[in-house]
Amino acid sequence: MYEKENILDGCMIDLVGKQVPFPVGSKADRIMHSEETNNCSREYDKELVGYQFSWGPMAEAFTPANESKDAGSDERKECLSFEIIPKILLRRCPLPNRLSVVLLILYREHPLCNEDFDVTVGSSSMGLLQLSATGKEPVTDLRLFMCHVFLPTVLPNLLACLEGLIEVRDANPKLFDEICRKAKELESKPLKFHRGSNILYDAIATAS
Repeated sequence: MYEKENILDGCMIDLVGKQVPFPVGSKADRIMHSEETNNCSREYDKELVGYQFSWGPMAEAFTPANESKDAGSDERKECLSFEIIPKILLRRCPLPNRLSVVLLILYREHPLCNEDFDVTVGSSSMGLLQLSATGKEPVTDLRLFMCHVFLPTVLPNLLACLEGLIEVRDANPKLFDEICRKAKELESKPLKFHRGSNILYDAIATAS
């Protein structure tokens, strides 16, 4: 069973091989203080750092706003994304392309799925799920959602269900393939289709 971790349990790590401009003692608080974080991050056009949890790292990418009014300069809103990389499960089942679609559908079916954010499969080779927001207020809202809802409550449910699917693969690879195909079929459905639905949850629970 996965623990209900929050961001204070995450140890900050540097994902791009450069010194992160934060004192060690304050890194764990970074996700919850968007204004402080965004001001510090303006040193870079785009900063990529991460948080290490028991299940693996979570990558954070923040792009500051470009509010320049110079001629020929495009105005750009700030953008924030978090990518979930559950290495502990990927070691057991190194099929990120399949698991990412399953995790996406499981999130859409979760009762605490937040429709205000853009949620897609991971953008990196090992990332399974990515949550993004654009604009000052949405970025702040995403930080709060990740800290108080997604990490401590939603993600443990998703990972436990994904672990159940991996156990199905170990026992019955053909059934695993069927569930992954079902997830792929559901991926194209509109978000409202998944609201209140338990199609994939039930399929995994029945197979487990």
